[in-house]
Amino acid sequence: MPNITITLLTNKRTRQTIDALDVNVVAQAGGYNVVEGENNATEIQVNYPDAYTGQRRYVYMKNAKCEYDTYEFTGSTTSFKLPASMTYAGNTILVFYASSGSGENAVKTVWNPVIVPITATGINYAKVAMASVDVLDEYIRIASEISQAETARIAAEKARASAETTRGEQETVRQNNELGRTRAETSRASAETARASAETARITAENARASAETARIAAEKARASAESLRATAEANRVAEYDALIKDLEDAIVNINAAAENADKVQEIYDQMQITLTYDDEGYPCYVDTTEE
Repeated sequence: MPNITITLLTNKRTRQTIDALDVNVVAQAGGYNVVEGENNATEIQVNYPDAYTGQRRYVYMKNAKCEYDTYEFTGSTTSFKLPASMTYAGNTILVFYASSGSGENAVKTVWNPVIVPITATGINYAKVAMASVDVLDEYIRIASEISQAETARIAAEKARASAETTRGEQETVRQNNELGRTRAETSRASAETARASAETARITAENARASAETARIAAEKARASAESLRATAEANRVAEYDALIKDLEDAIVNINAAAENADKVQEIYDQMQITLTYDDEGYPCYVDTTEE
């Protein structure tokens, strides 16, 4: 429950309720005491009229030293806590605003100031701030944040070193993969060269086969021609053989007749007184034996 509730009226006046009691000024008898040096101990609830719903809503604060602070209500926020900077002995003045539009169409509404008296304690907080528990707590908080930041930095550094190690391993894997790719490319190029050589050899062999086939065709033609000639020669040979057989048969007949004639000639020759010879030129001649 807020310590002070401030209701902003449509006539630009304000109405304060302290601990559920209506008052006109916070410092009235039975009112609420704000003590010098407090920090966020006093919660103030602010109720704007419904007509200002959706407008920008904020409060300007001024302490007894004429120092200022501002708090803006965002979203559904309707309360704020009085900061230590606004709790110096004397009076703190709160002025509430609502605004809409911009430029020439801007509309700003201001309510009457609300005075919050601050009770003095007789302590010079500016001098004791160096030794106050709040300052020590702040130092401890800062030291803790520094320690946490250092821990986070160390963890981040370890993560970075681990990531660097992983990156180095990945780089090694990449280099190995690149080396494998280079070797594979070399093997592919070598295989391509071998394939090209094999293709050249295949083309050469194909050309040789084509030439051999051409030669075979020519040889086949020559063989066919030779076979034709052989058949013709065989036919001629058969014809000649048949003719020779006929001649042979005639010769045999002639030989038989010659043999018979030779016997007769020999018989006649034996009765004749001559000798048959051949002259130097191979012509037959005879010598009369009776002249010897």
